[in-house]
This record gives sequence, C-alpha cells and structure tokens, in this order.
Amino acid sequence: MTTWAIVPVKPFQTGKSRLGGILSDDDRMQLNIYLLRHTLSILNKVDALDKILVISKDEQVLEIARQEGAAVIFETGKGGLNRALYQATNTLNKSEDRIVVIPTDLPLMTPDDVEQILALGSIPPVVVVVPDRCRNGTNALLVYPAGSIRYRYGQGSYGKHVEEARKRGINVIVPELPDLNLDLDVPEDLDLLKSRGYIIPIQSIKPVEEKVS
Repeated sequence: MTTWAIVPVKPFQTGKSRLGGILSDDDRMQLNIYLLRHTLSILNKVDALDKILVISKDEQVLEIARQEGAAVIFETGKGGLNRALYQATNTLNKSEDRIVVIPTDLPLMTPDDVEQILALGSIPPVVVVVPDRCRNGTNALLVYPAGSIRYRYGQGSYGKHVEEARKRGINVIVPELPDLNLDLDVPEDLDLLKSRGYIIPIQSIKPVEEKVS
C-alpha cells in the first residue's frame, strides 16, 4: 500500500477568481503561487505520506511541484476537478493505494492535521470527509482503497461524498479539524482567517467591504 496526497491545482492566472474584486491579477497570481508552495511544504513534513502527486494544466504549477519533490501529471480534457482527480487516481493502484485529496487553499493546515486524517483512515474500506465551515464543500478527502467511491466535487460535495460512501457500505468518518474547515475562497474568508492569526502574504489587498442589508 502506498499513501498518496493528490493536489489538484488550477492555472495560476485563473485560480481564486472570486478574490478578483479585492486583489489585482498579479497579486492573485502571487497568492496562488504562495499557497501551492505552502501546501507542498506542509505535505512534505507528513511522515505518513509516501508520495505527493500534483495535477494541473499549468506548466508553471508543475515546475514548482517538481522543485518541491512532487510527482506531476499534466491535466487533459475539460471535465473540471472530478475528471482531473479520476485522471490522477487512474495512474495508481486503485485496489490497494490510499489517497488523500488536499487543495491548496487551506492556509491554516498543519502536518498534524494531515496526520490525523491518515490515522483515522488507516483501516480499509474507509472514507474520511473534512467539510468546509458551512458543511457544504469538501476541504479534504481520504479514500482507501483509492477507487472506492466516485468523486462528487461541486455544490454540496460534502453531503454527496458522505452519501456515496454510505451507499457503498464503506465506513465514513467526519472529523472536526478547525484548521481545515476554513478555506480561502471568497473575500469574507479573509476576515475569518485574520481572526485565526493568518496574515495574507499580499501587501496591496483592499479591505473587505461590509455588506449593506
């Protein structure tokens, strides 16, 4: 059994598009580069991981991944995140390998968070689903064996992944990991991240405007 972290990454120019209202295109690109390097540096400190696999359509992403010691796959097709994850998973031993899908927008993630997910998902068949703070999306997903369930990323993916595992009779675990519940996706997330001590590494960011009710 090999334990893989799969890291899907959008092209730097298009990632975090919903932060476009408060970040310039250049700052958003620099943020995406920072988040990728940060994510890979954290994963490289996780002893229970055997390998890291980055999949992207962006050659600059793949070059940085290589520099950080990760294996890489150039993403083909236009099927979005689920298709990219199938492409990556299909290169592995789906009956024996263990995978954990980690996005790059979890700036508070620590090696211990990943170690906890892997410890919870040590006896197959098992799926570990870490939801976002609204319990709508999926911020981390462990699947062991790797081919056990369909990927259901998109609106409501947290509930869909849980339902998918239960439908197949697979043990599903939903841990409470506060550092992983908060992703960086929309401007409102920035204030929440600041309250947790995170300083965004971009100097020209504008303050988030309050919503008018």
